[in-house]
Amino acid sequence: MSDHQTNIGPGDDEVLWRRLIDTYKASLEASATFLRDARAPLEIVRRALRGSRTSGVEVMAALGLLHRMKPEDRIGVFNELLIGCLSQKFGHMARSLVLSLPRDWLVANVEAAAQPLTRNADYIDYMMLLRLYNQIDGSIARKLAQQATMSADDDIREVGEGFLRGDPWWRSEAALR
Repeated sequence: MSDHQTNIGPGDDEVLWRRLIDTYKASLEASATFLRDARAPLEIVRRALRGSRTSGVEVMAALGLLHRMKPEDRIGVFNELLIGCLSQKFGHMARSLVLSLPRDWLVANVEAAAQPLTRNADYIDYMMLLRLYNQIDGSIARKLAQQATMSADDDIREVGEGFLRGDPWWRSEAALR
């Protein structure tokens, strides 16, 4: 039955809560079925993360599925996750997935993988990458900040200089969400 037929609306908190729980359970079951039965789940997740016409819900579903997948699967979409780290909308989720990867692997691979992203980056992209790098390893974050200080773009240069000075806004969790 639709909400119109049952007249469920504001004030029917328990009914709405039960519907939410039932939908959540169905989502978990569908995720488990997808991961168990899909022939190429990682390819579908990659396509959702890369797609220019992908909806926000699809990206969120892909990121949610990656939390349930093995680290080696996450490594398989590492480049897509790095791009996601630049998103103000999905950056927090993408960062948590990147940071769930083995630290030694990240330190060895993140700079080379992210370098192409810096070519057309703006100051917000640099802020997001610095935030990620700093959570991985301070020395690679300082290298990126030094690279930023050599930019022709005043805003990018200021981001790098501010990071190297240790401006207080870099220590704020909310500053780069």
